[in-house]
Order: sequence, then C-alpha cells, then structure tokens
Amino acid sequence: MGAVLAGKLPLKRPFKELPLKLGAWKGKEVPLEDSVVKVAAADDYLSRWYYNENTGESVRIYVPYYGNPRTMIGHYPDVCYPAGGWKMALSRVEDVRRGADETTVPALFYKFQKGASRVAVMSFYIVGGQFTADRRAAERASHKAIDRENRNYLAQMQLTFAGDPPPERILRTTADFLGVFLPELESHLPDSSVKRVIGEKQ
Repeated sequence: MGAVLAGKLPLKRPFKELPLKLGAWKGKEVPLEDSVVKVAAADDYLSRWYYNENTGESVRIYVPYYGNPRTMIGHYPDVCYPAGGWKMALSRVEDVRRGADETTVPALFYKFQKGASRVAVMSFYIVGGQFTADRRAAERASHKAIDRENRNYLAQMQLTFAGDPPPERILRTTADFLGVFLPELESHLPDSSVKRVIGEKQ
C-alpha cells in the first residue's frame, strides 16, 4: 500500500489481506488497468469477484479507500456509466440489510443498459464509520474536520451485478454478501467511535 503521507489515516491492514473465502462466498482478484488506478488515486483498493457456492450468485466489488478524502476522485456510477455509453434505466435509494440482523445500510441502486447488455449497481460510502448513499453528504462529512485529531477517512463500496436480475434478488444477494463482508472490511478500517448512518439524529 505504499507509505502513508502526512495527514492521512492509514488502514489497520491492507485490503489485500481481506479473506478470499467468506462463508459460502469465494473470491477472485480482478486487476484494474493502470490508467484506472492512476485516475482513482486511492490509498488502497479492493477489486474482486465473489461467487456464492451455495446459491450460485456472483457479485463484482470495488472498494477504494482514501485516508485523506480531500484527494478523493471516486467512481460515480451515475457519471461513469453514461460517459461510457450506458443509459441509466433506474436510480433510487434502498435500505439494504446487513445479513440476518436488523441493521440496514442506505445504498444507491442503479440499473444501466447499453444495447442488449444490462448491469445493476449498488453503491454507498463509509465516512469515519458512518454510512451514507449521498455522495455530497459524504464529501461534506469527510471534509468537515481538518485538524489532525479529528481526521476522517472515506471508503466507497460498489457492488456490480451482471445482467438484469430482479431487484428483490439483488437486495437479497447484497444483504447476504454484506453480512459476511462488512465485518471483515470494518476490521481493516481505522478505529472510529461512531457507527451510524449520516443524517441520523446525534
């Protein structure tokens, strides 16, 4: 992951140490092109396919991490897909369950199409332990604290599903995957005394 620059919050452990085997989910690394890595300018990132050996479901995940969110150049599905010739067919916010518990995470749910091709995307942000689907809210929250004692980090979570599965199937698969993946991801992120959704009452 390279040296940590002044003013950046380092991960506890690099993302490459996240397990490839998570319960029934089996992962495979998906290398990114050098040009994509350079443009994103993340301090660390995870790019993998995960396949569920029990259900046959699969999901592509991309998680860039910024120890200083002021340097963030994210991958925004509503910008990047249309720029690549995809037409946005659906955009809405969904509250996604984290596995079997009652906790939910707000996520932007997109569907895109280009010719006969279809793809669905779930996207949200983690800012210093807070979850949000709102990119601008994430940017405001991550930039709010500028002194060293109150630095924030930002991680973007993006899940991509090939084809055009029904929304309820995507939500079910996302919940199942997040139930095993998020605890592992959070164990790599810097410590935070806050675990809430941005916009909740303080």
